[in-house]
Amino acid sequence: MLEPALQKGRRGLQKSIIRTVPAPVGGWNARDPLSAMPATDAVVLENWFPRASSVDLRPGATDYSTGYATAPKYLVVYNSQTTQKLFASTDTATYEITSGGVIGASVLGHAIKAYANVTVAGGSYLFAAEPTGGVQLKIYDGAAWSVAAITGMTLNTVVGIAVAKRRVWFCHRQSSTAYYLAAGAIAGAATAFPLGQVFTRGGTLVAIGNWTLDGGDGQDDYVVFVSSEGEVAIYKGTDPSTSATFALVGVFYIGEPLNYACLMKFGGDLLYLSQNGLFPLSKALLSSAINYRSAFTAKIETAFADAVSRYSVPTVSGVNNDQWSMCVYPTGNFLLINIPITSTYSVQYVMNTITGAWTTFTGWASTAFEVFQGRLFFTTPTAVAEGWVGIDDFGANITGRVQQAYSNLGAPGKNKHVEMLRPIMEITEATEIRYSLNSDYAPAINYSLTQLDAATFSLWGTGIWGTALWGGSGSRIVRNWVTAFASDGFVYSLGVQLSTNKAGVKWISTDFAYKPGGVL
Repeated sequence: MLEPALQKGRRGLQKSIIRTVPAPVGGWNARDPLSAMPATDAVVLENWFPRASSVDLRPGATDYSTGYATAPKYLVVYNSQTTQKLFASTDTATYEITSGGVIGASVLGHAIKAYANVTVAGGSYLFAAEPTGGVQLKIYDGAAWSVAAITGMTLNTVVGIAVAKRRVWFCHRQSSTAYYLAAGAIAGAATAFPLGQVFTRGGTLVAIGNWTLDGGDGQDDYVVFVSSEGEVAIYKGTDPSTSATFALVGVFYIGEPLNYACLMKFGGDLLYLSQNGLFPLSKALLSSAINYRSAFTAKIETAFADAVSRYSVPTVSGVNNDQWSMCVYPTGNFLLINIPITSTYSVQYVMNTITGAWTTFTGWASTAFEVFQGRLFFTTPTAVAEGWVGIDDFGANITGRVQQAYSNLGAPGKNKHVEMLRPIMEITEATEIRYSLNSDYAPAINYSLTQLDAATFSLWGTGIWGTALWGGSGSRIVRNWVTAFASDGFVYSLGVQLSTNKAGVKWISTDFAYKPGGVL
């Protein structure tokens, strides 16, 4: 009769257990079920950047080029051995904005929607096209613009320009035929390269790229052709004028492209942005069957598929769906996919190129991103901005939201009562941080791309929000205990939210103080 009472007394005197959970450095996970998700992942990760050992509130943005009467939508970079220039285009004009500030007179009376830099023996040139306005293909030599001196093809329907095998290649709107110039040439007669019989699904040619691949006997360059129906044709060789020196390696179906600029160099690889995800061709095409799990976007595939179904426009005849875009920013160690929600609002899915962890950025409403002189630039509805600078967005707050994946706190299958939390953070200035603690897979944040604004913050979690004033003047580590408000449970998920234009924040880990219970 005494044993149950003794056991009850011992449980009442049981000390709390401290368990440390790293910050969600594994990044955003929109694939795995909550019960199978690693504790170092996040169900929601917005404006926090996952690094190897911390999760950091992302840097901000500031206006760089202003004075536009209509929204800038496209960015173009000219690179030569001695000169670099940055251009921005609205729907009706192009401006040089290399030095920033208020724009001057336009340099072209139309937009530039596709471009490529070409260096030959005679110098460095920029080919620029506006395929929807009946504008002739332009070429820029670093000082002046002129109509490209090319014969043998139509000059006002070019939708893609690429350099491969020392030749300039072009693809045209509503055509399945590629055109190329002679090796080392920027003018002269263009030669047709028909692909209609290669693309068995039909459609048109939308993109051309150069892919470097080590096939086992050294590196070789392949020319890649993409159709509007999602077929990718790979060619190997040197001289496309004959099949003896330029042969078809294979044709693969990966998924329909999301825009004309669906190919992007990434180190020695070539990335392909399709409705099925973002693929490195070196991994996707290792065998005759496409490896869809090789997509960079595999870990966020559910969210990516939802964004595609909501916000993509088919890349078909005459449709230039150019607001889905990609950019690699080496200085920040990330690549981003820009997802247009409306004509004036977009979000970015962002991947750490070192760890492969994903996050989302909001607050940067853009149609185009480019890297110029090692700095990140993007368009906004009223200006061209520089990103990844400072600790505020154009003077306004940066709002970061996280819901970390559920953790059993080192005691799987046992009920727990969490009493206290101690987030370990490095903060440069005092700022208010809000938190919420959910237990046992309580309903998570309804993450919807159409509701990424302040009105949705009240929907967070099912626990009671707490607040604490963290930090002080100067960067320092803070480790304050705060009281937890959550139901007893077997697993727990921590939500964190802050909004600041004054503080840099690094989240390192969180300590949980809890009392264990039984298995029932």
